[in-house]
Formats: sequence, structure tokens, C-alpha cells
Amino acid sequence: MADTITPLSEPEAVDLVNTVFASATERDIYTGYKLEIMILKPDDIRTEVMELRKD
Repeated sequence: MADTITPLSEPEAVDLVNTVFASATERDIYTGYKLEIMILKPDDIRTEVMELRKD
């Protein structure tokens, strides 16, 4: 049985990265309070900044 890989859409990928970093900030005191994601496309580069925690 071959493994298949289903590509993520851009919103799914951004949500996954945000979730992973939000989980990391709960366990690591050295992780900052914001996440900056650079979204690279052949014709565009976009930056999204997200709040991670507020303690």
C-alpha cells in the first residue's frame, strides 16, 4: 500500500503553523509572544503576524 500525500491549501497550512507554534509557546518560556509567517508564492511574498500568548 503506497502512502499518499494530500497537499494543504494555503489557509490550512497557515492554520497548521499557527497551531504548532501556539502549542510550543505553552511549553517553552523562551518562545516569544508573536508569530511572523512569511507566505512565499511565485509572484508574491506576504507576511502574517499572529499573537501567540498573553501571559
